[in-house]
Amino acid sequence: MDRWTDQIPDCSSPAPHTCRQETKFHLSQQFDYKNGYALPRQVIVGVGRNPVDVDSVAFHNVEDTVRYDPSLTYGRVKNHGPSEFRPHFVLYDKKTLMFQAFFKQSVFESPTEHFRVRHVNILYFLEDDTITVLEPENSGLVQGRLVRRGKIPKTTLEDFWHWKDLNVGIDVSFYGIVLHIVDCDNFTKEFMESQGMELNQPEDLPVDPYTTERGLKMRQPTNKTQLVDDKLRRFLEFDGKVLRFYVVWDDRESDDCAELTPYVLYYYLSDDTMEVQEVQSKNSGKDPFPLLLRKIKLPKNWKDLPGNSLLNPLL
Repeated sequence: MDRWTDQIPDCSSPAPHTCRQETKFHLSQQFDYKNGYALPRQVIVGVGRNPVDVDSVAFHNVEDTVRYDPSLTYGRVKNHGPSEFRPHFVLYDKKTLMFQAFFKQSVFESPTEHFRVRHVNILYFLEDDTITVLEPENSGLVQGRLVRRGKIPKTTLEDFWHWKDLNVGIDVSFYGIVLHIVDCDNFTKEFMESQGMELNQPEDLPVDPYTTERGLKMRQPTNKTQLVDDKLRRFLEFDGKVLRFYVVWDDRESDDCAELTPYVLYYYLSDDTMEVQEVQSKNSGKDPFPLLLRKIKLPKNWKDLPGNSLLNPLL
């Protein structure tokens, strides 16, 4: 008993430490409500509003990003497995490089031409590194395919043409035919640049003189068809619309008693006819017949009218 009694502190006798007896065990509120949301307080106290120890304060400080481990909240990062293996022919399936080129074909025993310029398209298939040479559509020639699809030897039977050997502005030799590449399509340009190759500036395709000359001969002259005057349309559109002009007939040179006679010229838009009437004043002494020219179409040229000569009679 004495051994256990010595270990129990005597609260009645003075000692270096203070024996504190708790009488309040309530928990303080740890949150403040603002705008309907619970926000934690900055000052954290323990039971009976006693200050907490250092470890408890560090444990509640969740803003310490150095000691915070995100894996406790979100879990460990999953390691991605190796990418799925795809063979070469699957990776480049239906992907083709196209280059525009031309070559000069010699023409023998012709006094008008010595060569012809043939435009072709070089197609390179990335799936199996094969090449074919085709003429474009509507080229005017019936041959079409110049080189069948396959691997084309470069110098020897063991060295074949590769897409790394092709570029704009160079000459390539396929089975003895020298082709000059002038341009390529957008997909080919993007693919070559993605592989670190720099393409040369595109060139213009030369014009074939024989094809140009033959096209001029085969071109038919175009005749202009006269516009048919639709009388019904003109009647419905211009019926009742008349242009009126005030004119004067000066006949004083032919007769001393003549004078300036005023007239009114009417132009009918519905049928392109004209009519001329005299303007008569009251008590002028003239006959009450103002019509000088009845409604009729007037020709501009009076020389070659029917009936003027025996060569152009009325009937």
